[in-house]
Amino acid sequence: MVRNETLPIFAQQSDIPMNDSAVISINSDSITVRQSSGSAESTLYENGFHLIFVTNGTVEFSSAAGTAIAASDSLILLTPSMSARITRKDNGARTTVVHIVPNYFDSLPDGQLMYQQFSQYMGRNSLPVFRLSPENARNMYRTIALFNEQLNRFRFYRIGTLRHICSLLLLQIAETLHSYEEETTVCLRHSDDIFRKFKQMAHEHYSSHHDIAFYANRLNISTTYLSRIVKRTSGRTVHAHISELLMAEAKRLLESTDMDIKAIADRLGFSDQSTFGKFFSRSQGTSPHKFRLKQ
Repeated sequence: MVRNETLPIFAQQSDIPMNDSAVISINSDSITVRQSSGSAESTLYENGFHLIFVTNGTVEFSSAAGTAIAASDSLILLTPSMSARITRKDNGARTTVVHIVPNYFDSLPDGQLMYQQFSQYMGRNSLPVFRLSPENARNMYRTIALFNEQLNRFRFYRIGTLRHICSLLLLQIAETLHSYEEETTVCLRHSDDIFRKFKQMAHEHYSSHHDIAFYANRLNISTTYLSRIVKRTSGRTVHAHISELLMAEAKRLLESTDMDIKAIADRLGFSDQSTFGKFFSRSQGTSPHKFRLKQ
């Protein structure tokens, strides 16, 4: 059961003393906040998008690219293809880590913009460490402080609230990365632009158009080319992106409305209730009816 009190994320933002480290994990419909009082040395971060903020003291990281030292108000970004380990830290040093599940990151409209800004720093011979200005650090900490487990208690607008907070943080980071290299354009490459337009259209039309041909035609490209761009950019198929949107909305309707399952199937563009039931069961391992009963 979710606790009623707001969890203190940053000591700077609260008069409640914060423990050694906080890890905030976010997926499409929930958030978990974990704090530990023990040593964070040898902590390994991998297999996800990790936004690591050093909020106090100095922390040493090691990775395949070598060793990096991060001082207070520094940011380290890790993509799913990267990993890093905390190997040493000062007494009193604190880190706050925002871990975004890759599939959910791919569904965020502003994720690709941040990723594009960060990609120029990938593949270098050192782990990128970004020192934040006092103003940028303060603004990001305020945004991250909005992530707390009380959001899980939202019945109707949890998914939308999480999405907006994530987008705000990602845009703040994109703006900061852009300031590091002024000549870097914010404009996306052609393939990234196509992927972004596809994601925007998918959010608008996923309930009425499940087929790739619709999106390819709207973008004036072939289905093969769209499939290749989406797979190369996100590591997932067009069908997977659309299915994720359908599943998120199906779960929301089952959890927070009294619509019957046939009406939900109709709203989400399925030919009949049976087809919707099979789609839902393949993803969740249970039927829509049983899923609703568990809520």
